[in-house]
Amino acid sequence: MSTNQDDSITRMLDDFCTPVPSADRVQRTRLRCHDVLAKRRQRQTSLEQKRPIAGRLVEAVVLLALGVYLAGAVSEAVWLGSSF
Repeated sequence: MSTNQDDSITRMLDDFCTPVPSADRVQRTRLRCHDVLAKRRQRQTSLEQKRPIAGRLVEAVVLLALGVYLAGAVSEAVWLGSSF
């Protein structure tokens, strides 16, 4: 292509208007997104409320045991590393 053709194509492309969504479409999209987020938030809070206290307690105990185990493993690794 020559530069004359490139210039004419560029001028033709400049004549096109850029697509802009209407205010109604923006509002509908925003409302739809807010509805989806609200439903997701409601579903998450309802799942947390339905979970029994015993389940939360078991989860806390397991996390505590895992933390103690990892702390022991790290201290052993440090002890072994310092002996060399």
